[in-house]
Amino acid sequence: MNRILLLLSHPHHRLRLADWLSVRYDVIIPDESQPLPHFFDLCIVDADGLSEYGVWLKARKEEAYPVSLPILFLGSGTDLMERVPRPAWQIVNELLAEDAEQIEAQFRLASLLENRQTTLEMKRQHEQLLFTSKAIESISDGITIADINGTAIYNNQAFINLYGYTVNELNVRGIPASLFVDPQIAQEIFTTMRNGHTWSGEVELMTKDGRVVPTLMRADSIKDEAGEHVGLISVCTDITEYKMVQAAEHRQRVLAEALRNIATALTSTLDLDEVLKRILTNIGRVVPHDTAYIMLIENGEARVVRSHGFRERGLEEWLTSRRYRVDQTPELLQMAVSGQPVVTPTFDGEWYADKPEAMRQLRSYTGAPIRLKGNTIGFLHLHSETPNFFTVVHAERLQAFADQAAIALQNAQLHEKAQALAVLEERQRLARDLHDAVSQTLFSAAVIAEALPRLWDRQPERARQQLDELYRLTRGAQAEMRTLLMELRPSTLLEASLEELLHQLTGAVTGRTRMKVSVEVEGDLDIPGDVQTAYYYIAQEALNNIVKHSRASQVQIHLISTPDAITLHIADDGRGFEANQVAPTSLGLGIMRERAGAIGASLEVDSTPGQGTRITAIWRSQSGRQKGAA
Repeated sequence: MNRILLLLSHPHHRLRLADWLSVRYDVIIPDESQPLPHFFDLCIVDADGLSEYGVWLKARKEEAYPVSLPILFLGSGTDLMERVPRPAWQIVNELLAEDAEQIEAQFRLASLLENRQTTLEMKRQHEQLLFTSKAIESISDGITIADINGTAIYNNQAFINLYGYTVNELNVRGIPASLFVDPQIAQEIFTTMRNGHTWSGEVELMTKDGRVVPTLMRADSIKDEAGEHVGLISVCTDITEYKMVQAAEHRQRVLAEALRNIATALTSTLDLDEVLKRILTNIGRVVPHDTAYIMLIENGEARVVRSHGFRERGLEEWLTSRRYRVDQTPELLQMAVSGQPVVTPTFDGEWYADKPEAMRQLRSYTGAPIRLKGNTIGFLHLHSETPNFFTVVHAERLQAFADQAAIALQNAQLHEKAQALAVLEERQRLARDLHDAVSQTLFSAAVIAEALPRLWDRQPERARQQLDELYRLTRGAQAEMRTLLMELRPSTLLEASLEELLHQLTGAVTGRTRMKVSVEVEGDLDIPGDVQTAYYYIAQEALNNIVKHSRASQVQIHLISTPDAITLHIADDGRGFEANQVAPTSLGLGIMRERAGAIGASLEVDSTPGQGTRITAIWRSQSGRQKGAA
């Protein structure tokens, strides 16, 4: 309810207006004993009241500005100008005659109060605009407002700081041409605004000085009171740092993925030469370069074992022929001691002094030590034809690659040593077998051959028996030699039939023992290569065990081949053993089981003390497995 202040000197007028107004308004009639009210919406005053309170009323009006504080003068214009000082009557808004009807008074009051309400609303809007303006100016994001045709209306300070454009500068060539790297995107945004939609996305905006700023933009349509789309407001966020972080993360992901793939490629082979080749093949995925080479350290001396890019320059022979003492070569010693990569951005004349002329094509260098368990075992070296090409980032990546290469090199070197050791062990075993079997057999044959001439003269019958023994020994020695040669060349196991291989094994046994060994074969021996090889080694191991442990006099080998299965039986009449008291890996049983398991065959060993031993291996074909499953 509006508050009406009555400053009227005539009691009749004061009571009459108070009676009218109290129905719709809160009427204030001041008491001389109390101060005048500070807040009111309209004042009705006469000549005496205006003369007395004019200065006070003027101060209230000025305080209320820009909001209207209406002053209604009760009386005529003559009374106002003649009885009231000029400064006082200038604050009056309207006149109301003393004899005016109630309806006229109500009309005048309503008009003045409506005007006050309008100014109050305008003040609130102005304050809101000031608040919004301060809020916009305090935002770190750039904000620009434009009309629907693309003409800039407002840029906040953050926008000006970020892109350099004031409103007028932005409108010289228009927002699309001035601000957007791709003006077509700006046209798309304005079309979206005209359709009343919101647009958001990443764009590239151009600063006043030509710098490109990756920007996250959100544009919203502005509507007027009628709901018409009249413009747009855009919030622009500089995402340069975000894009840099995103790009760095992407580079790290690419590097990590490349290193994983490289690690797989490097460790998928145990051949040292192939590992070296793959190191040089894959290093370009991590660090670009023009030439590369690998050094390995042996007895404190580093030598080049593989290179890339030097043959084309005629430098490969020079490079690979050189040897470097690690403790006497500064860059190698630095990497070996620190365990850290090095970078030489560009070479000086001294570096080229003792090198071929073609080396002058190389202008920049980075290297990294290849380390295992804290020890440097080699180095990776890269060159570029571009000066100042390599950076600390390149060096760090090269070191990560070198760490992967170290593992692959270690595996390959260990495999190479294991192979050499295996060859040595195999040679030693063959030497033992040659000594234990062939040498002893040949020695016995030589003794018999030496005694035969004398024995022939005295005991011809016994000499004939010794001739038979000599034949048996030499035949057995020949079979032993063939067996040893096959072990030196395993591929020959597939060049003969399994029946021939079994006869060869039994010939070797009978040649060095008096044991009777028989071989019986049933069926068509169309045997897969892996099955033939496994059965050969199972039979060989079984016969070795029989000769060493069984004290048997007879051995029977029975090979049965059908379309569904291939079965190998080996039985002896030896002393046997308690099967449940012998470890599965004892007496060569582990070797035989591994051979059978490798081809998917079953192996059964049946032995009883005093009743010999029976070994049965059964390999089933695909059709045989299906019948067994059915």
